[in-house]
Amino acid sequence: DSCMDQMAHTLLHKGDGSTLNTAGLEQDILRSLVLESLGGIGDKVNGADDSLLAKALLRHVESVNFWVKPATSKFFRKEPAVIPLVRGLCAYAGGMGEALVTCTSPNVTRKSQMTWQQQGPSVSLKDCTPYATWSLPPGAICCAEYAIRGAARCVVLDLASSGKFMGDWRNSSLSIMVPSVLHSAFRLSCGIQSYALYLQRIQSLTAREEDNLNWIAVHRPELRRLLLSCDDAAIMILESLKSVDALRVIETRVQSGCRDWVQQLQSQLNNR
Repeated sequence: DSCMDQMAHTLLHKGDGSTLNTAGLEQDILRSLVLESLGGIGDKVNGADDSLLAKALLRHVESVNFWVKPATSKFFRKEPAVIPLVRGLCAYAGGMGEALVTCTSPNVTRKSQMTWQQQGPSVSLKDCTPYATWSLPPGAICCAEYAIRGAARCVVLDLASSGKFMGDWRNSSLSIMVPSVLHSAFRLSCGIQSYALYLQRIQSLTAREEDNLNWIAVHRPELRRLLLSCDDAAIMILESLKSVDALRVIETRVQSGCRDWVQQLQSQLNNR
């Protein structure tokens, strides 16, 4: 949670002309390329299991395996390199969800409107708060999608390879990251739904949570794609954890809201 909060703060607050921020475009391009190499999609690999690879191209599988199954080295590592990678992917995806919840909550937009009314129409509403007209660029949507899918692929491929030799999913290097990936996917999903409600409010529409998903499906297909990616990431992991014991352990290690979401997805899997 602290990593996601820090990432949300980083995404919402930019610097004031430092060298790091003047190269923002180059950084965005590099970030998107790295994330796409892990979480991109394409045509199904011939003979591949859809639930495992989720439309991954061969180069995506090779990129994930580079981290999950590193070549043997004479240097001993206390922690596999894939663990900090998955931590970073979770922090980015979950942090974007936290940022969306922060800047699109009703309290923030209402406070912005009150500030504008108090200072008079000579002051632009946009100048009252950096969140008043906050928007989610298409590139950010793609990067979030790549990040959460890449994290899930790392976990699933690691569980699959470790389970064949060790017999217990908890012996996998990334077993400790399973709740983190699920929680990050859940927070990203919450952020997208909060952002959709925000879009309806600034358009003077009646924003109701029970109608939110339908509005997203009709008016914002790019947001719906990201929501489906969050669900798919969790389903990939749940499908790879077939044992009742694994699901019980996971449910005890995630927060209540995420637990309800995971149980809902599990019910969908059971009804297939």
